[in-house]
Amino acid sequence: MVSIIGSNNCGKTTLIKCLNGLHEIDSGEILINGKNIKKLSFKEISKHIGYIPQSHVPSFPFKVLDVVLMGRAPYLNLTDSPKKEDVDIALKSLRTLGIEYLKDKEYTNLSGGERQLVFLARILCQQPDILILDEPTSHLDFGNQIKLLEIIDNLSKSGLSIIMSSHFPDHAFLSSHKVAIMKNKRFIDCGK
Repeated sequence: MVSIIGSNNCGKTTLIKCLNGLHEIDSGEILINGKNIKKLSFKEISKHIGYIPQSHVPSFPFKVLDVVLMGRAPYLNLTDSPKKEDVDIALKSLRTLGIEYLKDKEYTNLSGGERQLVFLARILCQQPDILILDEPTSHLDFGNQIKLLEIIDNLSKSGLSIIMSSHFPDHAFLSSHKVAIMKNKRFIDCGK
C-alpha cells in the first residue's frame, strides 16, 4: 500500500486520474502488466483498477445490492444481465466489508460512512488487482475514518495493491507500506 500525501491542490487527484486513464498524460507512460494504458479500453482498465473518487453523489434510489452489482459492468456486454455468479460475487463483497445487512436498503438513504463502504464493495465486485482511492476518508467522521482505514489495511494484507491519496499524514502512517509526499505537482520524497 502506497499513500500519496500533500496539501490541497498539490496534484494528488490529477495524478490519480492519470493513473486510471481518466486524464491524458503529457509525457512518459503508465503501464498495467506491461501494457501501455493508452492502448487499453476503459473496460480493460476497469478489470485491473478499481477507483473511488474523492466524492460521489448518489442520484437514484437503487438498492445497495444493485449498486454493488454495477461493479460487474467490465465483465458484462451492453445487453447482458448479471448472472448468479455476479450476484454471488456482489454478496461476497458486501460480506467482506461486513455490510451484507444493507443489501436491500436504498443507497440514497444511507449515511455517508455506509455509502462509502457500499462504494468500496462495488469496487471489490470488479475484482481488480489495484485499488486507487482518492481521499477515501475525506467526508467521514473520525470513527468511520478509522473503520475504513482498517478495512483498507485488511484488503492490502489480502493481496490487493492499493494507492491512496490523503492530506492527513496520520492516515498514511497508520496503514501504508510506503508514503510519497507531493508539493507543487511533484514528488518531494518517497519512502517507508
